[in-house]
Amino acid sequence: MDDFTAAQKQTYLDNSGNHCPKCNSQELSSGSLETDGTQAWRNITCEDCNEEFTDIYKLVDVERYGI
Repeated sequence: MDDFTAAQKQTYLDNSGNHCPKCNSQELSSGSLETDGTQAWRNITCEDCNEEFTDIYKLVDVERYGI
């Protein structure tokens, strides 16, 4: 399995992950969010080209709510 190019990854990240990094389709389906400490991830499948990839999230801040 080939990795995405640096340009494909950057375009995906710049657009908040709302399209497939391979074919640019917005027809994405995702699995459940999984966590482990300060990271989380979810598997994504493009419904148009069947590309499978994983979004990776990292805890970067904390804010109070409900005050």
